[in-house]
Amino acid sequence: MKHIIAAEEIMERLSLFERTADEWGCCALQNRLHHQRTRLAAHLAAIIRWQEQAHKHRHRLRLVEERAHRFYDRSSAHLAYASSEEQRVLLNPGRRLSLINRLRYRRRVLGRVPQPCETVLLLAADHDSMLARYDETVDQFLAASARFHHAKRSLAALNTEIRNSLEEAAASLPELGVGGEEPKIK
Repeated sequence: MKHIIAAEEIMERLSLFERTADEWGCCALQNRLHHQRTRLAAHLAAIIRWQEQAHKHRHRLRLVEERAHRFYDRSSAHLAYASSEEQRVLLNPGRRLSLINRLRYRRRVLGRVPQPCETVLLLAADHDSMLARYDETVDQFLAASARFHHAKRSLAALNTEIRNSLEEAAASLPELGVGGEEPKIK
């Protein structure tokens, strides 16, 4: 967030410098500042878009995790009727691991049940489906988060580059001797 705020402040300074360069007739400097402002605006738009995507996928991940909890509870109830007591002990490992790890474990155990009944086969397929949905959602969230964090790092680098360019511009405007006075720049 701080990089976004810094970039917005730099955008304001770029606009001010660009107007000053225009008023003083420094076309090359004005064009360079305009190009930098356009680049910064594009980076800002990208980072905001990736931030929104990361938030959207984080919300979807929470929803899938809630569904996984409900699924685990329902499938546990079904297993009570479709498995022996010994199998139920193995299929309900307690709360020592995260829910997703328990689902993954349960799926592996269901695959090893000798002569599984139709209910066990259906539960195994349901576990596969739930885990696939969860993995896909995690992948989308992590990809969006990675792009957002990359955009933040790129924005920080661009902020530094443009800040240095602004310092050069501030130093070069009075040297040009145009207008007879220094520009009023924050």
